[in-house]
Amino acid sequence: MAEIRETVLITDASHPAAQTIADRLHHKHNYNVVMNVPPLETTDNDRGQDGLRYDTCSLAAVQDMLNAVSEGFGRLSHVIQSDWSIVRQDLENITEQALKQCLERNAKSAFLVSKVFGQYLADNGGGSLLYLSTVHAQKPTGAAPGYSMGHGAVQMLCREMALFYGRQGVRANLLQLDALDVQTALLDSTRTPFQYDVGTKVPLGRSSQPLDAAGAAAFMLSQEAGFINGADLIVDGGHLLYFRDR
Repeated sequence: MAEIRETVLITDASHPAAQTIADRLHHKHNYNVVMNVPPLETTDNDRGQDGLRYDTCSLAAVQDMLNAVSEGFGRLSHVIQSDWSIVRQDLENITEQALKQCLERNAKSAFLVSKVFGQYLADNGGGSLLYLSTVHAQKPTGAAPGYSMGHGAVQMLCREMALFYGRQGVRANLLQLDALDVQTALLDSTRTPFQYDVGTKVPLGRSSQPLDAAGAAAFMLSQEAGFINGADLIVDGGHLLYFRDR
């Protein structure tokens, strides 16, 4: 009998770890991986080159995305919620509009994806939701408060989902990732040296790489993690242990 391959949706292909996670899941673990590319602004929904192009800040668009995935790829087993946005403006200078946009991309998108796909998974035999979040859900940035505030909300959303849908066979977990690639420069702040020369701050002696996120994501979707629900897995090499320079 041919092996039934599970399908995974990644909601924002622009996340610095998204492509590496997709490659790891597809080539090493034999998942079907569907990538969504949210438009930079609200447009008519259309298919992107790699699959989907839906605005995850719109409930109607997220519902359309679910329909497209289920019709085009069959039963969905896992959703990786990867939407992110960093607006580099400190508390003194951030505008109301910039804060709103940042919270929508980081928190509202996670809520809408959870609301639509959580119920879908519950109605179709269970599965898992995995949120690609950040250590800044608990560690202030000093440079991008909308990012940390948004992901603080996502952290609690994950726990609410785990509690609400757990008895229906849906697991919800969260990866607290250290900054990757372009994120490091956007989060560097004169208020804190946390992201400056980051390799010297991490006990393992190097900065975070997309492969670190990919390995953690693959584990959290696997049967080996089948009794893990409502958990935060910190993937930062011990960076949060850093206090300050001598």
